[in-house]
Amino acid sequence: IIPHLLLAALRAKNITLPQTVSAFFVMVIGGANLVSLTLYLEQISAALQIQLGYVYIALPLSGILIMFYSGINIIQQYKK
Repeated sequence: IIPHLLLAALRAKNITLPQTVSAFFVMVIGGANLVSLTLYLEQISAALQIQLGYVYIALPLSGILIMFYSGINIIQQYKK
């Protein structure tokens, strides 16, 4: 069933599959590396007085959400 979902994404008029792949590599993996690095270095935000790693956690979380909704979009296009 997975190859059918990929074919449905490739036939789609929007850029669902590249969007999902780039969200994974750039936002999830890159964001997780950024979070771990800033938590390791213990950088502190000047305004919030918390570690910047906690602020940067929004990057991998938003990448996961983009992948989730792109997956829903792929499934909906497959069902058409």
